[in-house]
Formats: sequence, structure tokens, C-alpha cells
Amino acid sequence: MVAIGKAQLEVDLAGIEEKMGPAFLDGTRSGANNCYIESLTETPAQQGEIAFVLKPPPGEGKYLVTLEATGSISPALVTCVRSVFGGFYHYANHPAFERVAGKLVFAPELIPAPPLPVPAALRAVLDERYARPVKLVRVTLKGVAHDVEDDELLYHYYYDVDLEFIEDGYEATCQHYETYKVFGTSPHKTPFAGHTCENQARKAGERTLDRQAINFRLTTYPSIAKRWELLGAGVTGTRPL
Repeated sequence: MVAIGKAQLEVDLAGIEEKMGPAFLDGTRSGANNCYIESLTETPAQQGEIAFVLKPPPGEGKYLVTLEATGSISPALVTCVRSVFGGFYHYANHPAFERVAGKLVFAPELIPAPPLPVPAALRAVLDERYARPVKLVRVTLKGVAHDVEDDELLYHYYYDVDLEFIEDGYEATCQHYETYKVFGTSPHKTPFAGHTCENQARKAGERTLDRQAINFRLTTYPSIAKRWELLGAGVTGTRPL
């Protein structure tokens, strides 16, 4: 069984967009759900509620946030939810109001599925993505998210990666629809139309940072697959930033 989590937002909808902006409802739901998914990887059985009160600051700025958790909600989940509310900003030209109160209800949703990849397997995927002239020194998991489709379940792991050059080489920062990095022993010349890259010479022993996403898919229709499928990392030889 895999817990995919579900966060439900309960709040008075009267005038909520005028008070908090049009992105508040969807942003709170998706942000809280992503927090829950990540937290379930550490504490799979947790469930309960987080009541919230948001008050606008004098003038403008971030909202004053009060949270109260009940049930088996972990402190890490509360901290993450607080950061979600910290992403909203009250502008002086917004309508004046005293407060917005509501609650987030968290309940794990379980589906029959093979176990998710263990940390050692995820690290092995990252190790395979880097070769000369760099080596992987340290990885930090920054977040976990999932998407549930009609016939598949997708899991996404996001990492910050610390690299060291083991020999002289080049670090190319490239732009297209996203920013990505390419590492090589010679300057990188992109073969792709619309991509632009800027190369920087690096010496052995120098350190640099990169970002990586590892994506897995589980087919659920017409039957549940026996194992998770590792999806491609994008353009071969690139390192998404």
C-alpha cells in the first residue's frame, strides 16, 4: 500500500477571493497537499486537522498566521503548512477585514501498490546522472510531490546536489523553457534550436551546485503494475537546474 495523502480545505468562501486574492484557494490546497505527501514519507500514519487564522498586517505585508494542530499531525507538517501561508501577501489596496479562519483536514488515502523506491535506490539514480568531470558529493531532498491521473500515479523527488570537479572541465548554464546545466571536459555547444548556453571553465577541486528531479510512474489501469517505472531525465546529458 502507498499513502498518497489528501488535504481538504474548509473555509468560508464568502468574499474569500476579494480578501486573499484569486490564487489563495488553489494555492493553499495544492501547497498543503504537497506538504502532506512529503510528510507521509517520514510519518506514514499521521492524520488530523490544522486550524488556521490569518490576520492582515498593518498596511501591507505577510499575513499573521496562527495554527493549531490536532490528531497525529507532525511538527514538520505544521511548519510546512506555515510556509504555504507565508507565500501570500496582503496589499494595502486589498479590502480591509479582521481575519480569515478555516481548517485543513488531512487523511491518508491508501492505494494498493508496490513499495516506493528506497533512499539508496534514489541515490543510485543520481550517481548515474553525473560522470566526468564531476562527482556527486552531497544530495539534499528538498521536496516530494505526486500526481494522480486516471490510469497512473506519478511520484516526483526534488534534490539539491553538491558537486565537485574531479578534473579541469566546464560548467555550462543553458536556457530554454527552463534553466539546466551541462558538465563536460570541453565547452558545451548545444545542438538544439532555441537553446542558449554559457560556459564557465572550472578547475579540479572546485565545487558547484545543481538541481535534479527524479520521476517515477506506476501504471494503475487496467491493472496495477508490479514495479515503479523510472522516467527519463529530459535531454540526454543535461542537468535541470
